[in-house]
Amino acid sequence: MSPCSGHSTVRPSLHPALALGTPTLVRDIPAFEGTPLWAVDSPAVAADRALALLTSREQREANRRAGAQLLTTMSPDAQRAALAQLYG
Repeated sequence: MSPCSGHSTVRPSLHPALALGTPTLVRDIPAFEGTPLWAVDSPAVAADRALALLTSREQREANRRAGAQLLTTMSPDAQRAALAQLYG
């Protein structure tokens, strides 16, 4: 699992984990609201989700797809494209 400290932006350490397809859970905080990442709001929920990721290939694949989807929208290239579209 890739930990995230809950800063207001996606931490640099999260990006490489997502790029590698590492099963990833994040804290349920506003920074991740609206993202496809799997947010957990308690240790019990985190444990349940982690167990599902460890025991289910389908869950791991769905989690990997969620991370890959986020990387397509939150990358330096995506940011440049959005700024170019916004400011011409």
